[in-house]
Amino acid sequence: ALEYVGREVFDAPCSLELDARRPVTPSIASSKSEMNRALAIAAMRKGETTIEGDSDADDVRAMRAGIASLQKRQIADAKNGGTTFRFLTAVAVSDPAGGRVRIGDQLAARPHEPLLSALRDAGVSIVQREQVFEFGPLPDGAVEVDVDARRSSQFASAIALLAASGR
Repeated sequence: ALEYVGREVFDAPCSLELDARRPVTPSIASSKSEMNRALAIAAMRKGETTIEGDSDADDVRAMRAGIASLQKRQIADAKNGGTTFRFLTAVAVSDPAGGRVRIGDQLAARPHEPLLSALRDAGVSIVQREQVFEFGPLPDGAVEVDVDARRSSQFASAIALLAASGR
């Protein structure tokens, strides 16, 4: 299990514990940020998850399509969405088979190394071929990682989502 302590993002440490056998029904406002988090959690956890609310934002559509692609063992396309890429990365490494995520030209110019470095420190293999990242699975067992969230809180959010998934 991966434990995240959000000192860079939150005023106090936080930890999450979920019982994967208990159905969960989060009530989510229709913001694209919250919806993408809910979609990632639903994709990563075992058990039934019902999401109330919806969003037609491009990033949410890309997240839904990306999760569906990962579940079919196909390349997920994050397009140019930073949140989408970071959260699809969490979904990919939470799967015992890993997964592949493609990014668009604009997103390729943005920073990703803080998240990638934290995942490598956790034992995840990462191979980048042009704009496609191939992620191995997060190894079993507890691990503590540091993630530099000064450029984007989404780096820390992706790690927190992994912790919430129970992986």
